[in-house]
Amino acid sequence: MLIKITAMLIVLTIAFTIIGRAYCKSLNDTHKLLFNIGHFTKGEQIFLFIVAAIYFSTFLSVIATAFYMIFKFL
Repeated sequence: MLIKITAMLIVLTIAFTIIGRAYCKSLNDTHKLLFNIGHFTKGEQIFLFIVAAIYFSTFLSVIATAFYMIFKFL
């Protein structure tokens, strides 16, 4: 079950990375500058929070799964 959760989180991480890159490519030059200096809209703040939570969860899940697999097969 832990491996399935980790796989789902990895797929979500890849999906959010693709969505984020597509969004950044769609911005005009002025909005790119505002985004780079940290002036985010409310929607961007929510999206960045969700992405950060997914990335952090994926990182912890991968580490937990690695330890689980090591101790399971030793």
